[in-house]
Amino acid sequence: MPQLSGADALGECTIPSGTEVPVRGGITNVFDDRVVEVSTRWGLFPAEVLGHAMAHELGHLLLGTGHSSQGLMKGSWTSLDLQLASRGKLRFSPDQAGLLHRAALSLRQNPPPTVIAER
Repeated sequence: MPQLSGADALGECTIPSGTEVPVRGGITNVFDDRVVEVSTRWGLFPAEVLGHAMAHELGHLLLGTGHSSQGLMKGSWTSLDLQLASRGKLRFSPDQAGLLHRAALSLRQNPPPTVIAER
């Protein structure tokens, strides 16, 4: 079954080594040209592919750099995964959803310090 990886990767997430998740101010990129190319190749709406790619990359900021063997955080999506995405069925696993919820609460409960520069 064909899968997306390497040159087909829809995005990337940069997390400095030693950084704990959830990451504050991390950097993710989703590559529009690849989203359009994959959408065209598989006959999907670009907005659906873009949304899933964004969710995957944001998932890295909250869950870390690892990938799962199935679902939205899978490292390489297959045509079956893209079909699931087109039907709104490519999701975080229940365990990941729980971790995402806790990570979001952690960010809200522990806001970054405010730095005020004085002259």
